[in-house]
This record gives sequence, structure tokens and C-alpha cells, in this order.
Amino acid sequence: MSLPILIVGASAAGVSAARTLRANGFSGDLVLIDADPNPPYERPPLSKRVLEEPDVTGAAFPLLTADQAQALQLELRLGQRVLRLDANALALTLAGGAILAGQAILLATGGKARRLALPGSDLAGVHVIRSLADAEALRAELKTAKAVAVIGGGLIGTEAAVAIARTGKPVAWIDGAQKPLAHIFPTAIADHLIAAHLEAGLTLHAGARIKQLVASDSSVSGARVSGVELEGGEVIAADVVILGVGMAPEDGLARAAGLEVDNGVHVDQAQRTSAPGVFAAGDVAAFIDEASGLLKRHEHWRAAEAQGAQAARAMLGLPLADAQTPWFWSDQGAHHVEMAGHRTGDALVRLGGQGPIVFELDGDRLAGVASVNEPNAVRIGLRLIQSGRSVDRAVLADPKADLLALLRVPA
Repeated sequence: MSLPILIVGASAAGVSAARTLRANGFSGDLVLIDADPNPPYERPPLSKRVLEEPDVTGAAFPLLTADQAQALQLELRLGQRVLRLDANALALTLAGGAILAGQAILLATGGKARRLALPGSDLAGVHVIRSLADAEALRAELKTAKAVAVIGGGLIGTEAAVAIARTGKPVAWIDGAQKPLAHIFPTAIADHLIAAHLEAGLTLHAGARIKQLVASDSSVSGARVSGVELEGGEVIAADVVILGVGMAPEDGLARAAGLEVDNGVHVDQAQRTSAPGVFAAGDVAAFIDEASGLLKRHEHWRAAEAQGAQAARAMLGLPLADAQTPWFWSDQGAHHVEMAGHRTGDALVRLGGQGPIVFELDGDRLAGVASVNEPNAVRIGLRLIQSGRSVDRAVLADPKADLLALLRVPA
């Protein structure tokens, strides 16, 4: 009897790998292990829908239903933590003492929310958002919160700040950068979103340097947070504080097993790690970016799904899929943001009917595209990027010009 394939992490990458294995004829045992006791769920709603809707649960956004798991003949081991990876023996030790041996192992362990090394960061009322339990605990405290502070100008921090403001709570949005979101999106996109969020009620503290999180009564054990003190002495009142300052890859298993690790588990194009038979995909996987030559991780749902599928194909000895053009989205209140491709610094802005569209150019070819509430422009931009054809800057810039016409021009 052959050994099973073991997948650690009921994530987008892990579930994608399981589906790809079955779709391509793998008929052996397949085991999916995750410390989270909840049935596999999508993570994007945690910083948005869960915070806005009082009764929504993970069942509203399943990543894998019980029926789907049964159809895949997938053994789910939920609420079980993996303590050790033996890369030489291709075996996992679980918290209960069980040892599982496999013919291949996929690490799809994702990441953990970063915490700031600040006085007061362990006070009651200070939250991160990474799991369903995190989001539900935060939502429970928001019911009675008088003032909320969100620290972080990235996607999670911004999405959470906007979602909470939509419930009517006063929200202070605090970021160390002079312009939140500008490290992710082109300037025109960041400017548009910031203006929209301020108009919707957020109070922005940009370029802020935080000294500490203040306790309501520092003499009481288990005291609750009451505010965020900046280095200049200003205290921003808040009885709930959210740390939306990014995530760190959950690479402890790989590191302890002696795999090559540096801000993520190193993988090749087939998602193979430095240990034969061990693969990694999703937020935990680090790879050499061909364009820049730098070690990178993609912390987005679509990339995780594609990497999980790639790992499955490699396990089965199938040809690898072509590299996908990077693409991701963010829902921030009424604003749907998408970005595909790469930023070049040669940005051309087109004012769409619903929001700006930014095209990133590399000579006469399109390298990247981003938009607010103009998803069709990103779809067309993706096709132009993938085709490699020359583009007419005048057509890109003219809001009355048909972008589809660029696809009809001979490559």
C-alpha cells in the first residue's frame, strides 16, 4: 500500500493542491492537516465582511465544504497541530503524538500576523487579524468599542479600518508612511483611495511614530488599552487597537527540519524545497523573481492557488504550468481595487468613469495595470501584458478610446 500525500495547511494553496492532484488522476490517500478547528474558509472576508456583519461565520465563505472534501476522498485532520517535520523520512509528528509518513509533503502553512515590539502591545483590546477566531474576537469587542485605532497602511489595515468605519465607529487610521497604500499601488490609485476613505469618515495620522500603547490603568493586571501615544506626546484615544502591520511566513517547521529558509521557505519553479519530496506553496514560499533576481513571496490568494496547483503537478511528474502574471485585488468599502503585472515607474494615468486606471509601461509595451472600480480595464490590461504587443500611449490615456482596440492591433 502506497503512502499518502500529506498537506499541512487548509489554505488556498493546500486546497488547490488537493484538487489538482485528484483532477490529474492521483488515486492514493490524501491527508490535509490544519491546527484551525474550523472547516477550511476563505481569508479575504476576515478583514471586511466578518467585521461588518454581526452574524456571519466561516460557513458563509467556505474554501472547501464537507461534500467537496468527501468527493475528493480527502482525509481532513482539523484542529491538529504539526509539531515536527522529518524531511529525511518524509514524516510529520502531530501534537497528539501521532506520526504520519508520506510519499510527499506540501507545506502550505501561510503566515502569522506581525506584532509591534512596543510597550502595551500585549494589553487587552489589542488585536491582529489572521484567523477566523481573530476576526470573531475583534468583532465581539467592536460591539461596545467607543473609539478604534488601526495601525497599518497596507491592505489588511486599510480594509479593516474602512470596514469598521462603515459600522459607524470612529476610526483613527495610523501609518508610519507619509502616504498609506503607496508602497502597494501607483500614486494615483493610493491618492484616490485615501481621499475616498477620509471622506467616508476615517481620521488619518500619516507619518506617525508610535511610542507606546497606553493602558487604561497601568497598575492593574490585565489592563485594557486606552490609546496610542505618538512620539510627540499626542495620545489617540482608542479602547480597541488593531495591528495591521503585515505578516511573517509560518516557516518554523521547515527551519527546524533544516530546510533552506530566509523570510520564507525557498522553492524553485516547481515549488520544490531544498529537501527532496518536500514542497511549499502560498504565503510561506519564497522564490527568486526572474524579473528582479530578488527573493520574493506573493501574499495573495490567486498566487497561493496557482502555487498549490504547481506543486501538485510537480508531485505527479506532470509538465509545469506557465508562470502567471501577478494579479490581486482588494475590496475597501465601496471601492474594488485590482492590480496586475509589475510597476515600472513609467506610469500613465487614465481617468475612468468610476475611478483612475494606471498603466505601467516598459517602452512601448504594457508591464502593469491597476484600477479602482474599473475591473474590465485590468482584464484587458492582463491580455495586453501577456500578448507582449506594442501599445499606443494615446489610446491608453484617452478615456473615450476603446481599450479593446489595442488587442486588435497586430502584435
